Amino acid sequence: MSQMDFEKDFREFRQKIGVRRIDVSSAIGYLEMLAKNWSQCSAESLDNIVSIAHDDMASRINGEVLGKRFIIHYAPIGLEAHGAVEVALSIPDLVTGEPIELTRFMITPKGLVLSPDGNGLIDLSYQGQDLKFLAAIASHVMDSPSKA
Repeated sequence: MSQMDFEKDFREFRQKIGVRRIDVSSAIGYLEMLAKNWSQCSAESLDNIVSIAHDDMASRINGEVLGKRFIIHYAPIGLEAHGAVEVALSIPDLVTGEPIELTRFMITPKGLVLSPDGNGLIDLSYQGQDLKFLAAIASHVMDSPSKA
């Protein structure tokens, strides 16, 4: 922390946090939509080779690709005076079960997926991009060794 952290006006903070709450809710809505669409797509098009289950109480999406488990954890993050959701994709270590983080990204309230440094990766508002995103995540999981 620095001296500048204590120079913020409480009213300004209250307004800012209200806007972020709305943004974070929208970004989480995208994640919930993704989990639902991915689960439906897996059942209809992938013969349930990929399974997806959203656990909103734990702020995560649990999944499996050909029996290999993965978890998508998410939490709110401030992003240029707006709110977004920070997401971490992990798999369990094959022996210890400890999580191995594979990648991180952010999802904005408008459905834009950003890299940790803020570069745009994919825009989920376009039709079919959610399935392209599923393929990228499933491939990332399958291609990663289960050893910390």
